[in-house]
Amino acid sequence: MKSPGKMSYAILGALVLFIFPSRDGGRVPEWRTAVNIPWGIVLLFGGGFALAHSFGVAGVSKWIGSSFAGLGVLPVPLLIILTSTLMTFLTEFTSNTATATLMLPILGAAAVGMRIDPRIIMIPATISGSCAFMLPVATPPNAIIFGAGQVRVKDKFRAGFFMNLMGIVVVLLVSYLIMIPAMGIDVASFPAWAQGMH
Repeated sequence: MKSPGKMSYAILGALVLFIFPSRDGGRVPEWRTAVNIPWGIVLLFGGGFALAHSFGVAGVSKWIGSSFAGLGVLPVPLLIILTSTLMTFLTEFTSNTATATLMLPILGAAAVGMRIDPRIIMIPATISGSCAFMLPVATPPNAIIFGAGQVRVKDKFRAGFFMNLMGIVVVLLVSYLIMIPAMGIDVASFPAWAQGMH
């Protein structure tokens, strides 16, 4: 949903639903239903997409990525831990989709700057985007649970923090022990196909 045209179609589609009648004589979504939608969460998701798009257009993503070039000397497990930690806690404040949209181009540029295979940090980052459990906006399941009104934010924060740490460990183990061997990634070389990711 990067282009304004696609966004306009989505808004138009939602508005049309208020026009068509349902079988019981009312409208498909009644206004009283629309009023009860948690609009704050919807706006947070939309704001995350807008922020991610503006970072890409302004060239901030490439600038941040190039500034990470010096991290290439770090061992691969530590790079995965740093990437997973960054993504896990960053996605607490915007939706996981918006965070991935924002961060993956940055991480790709950073990998090129560090002269490592971009998959080493981009795949763990993608997985970590769905491993945030502290705040409602982080992932759709979190938003659904919070929208029910049965869980307080501070309780979710306390339990989610330890789940986030567990998620980082799991992503490290899966990435280093399964992903790298299964995909035949050579952690000591920079693949030729990544040259065009500048």
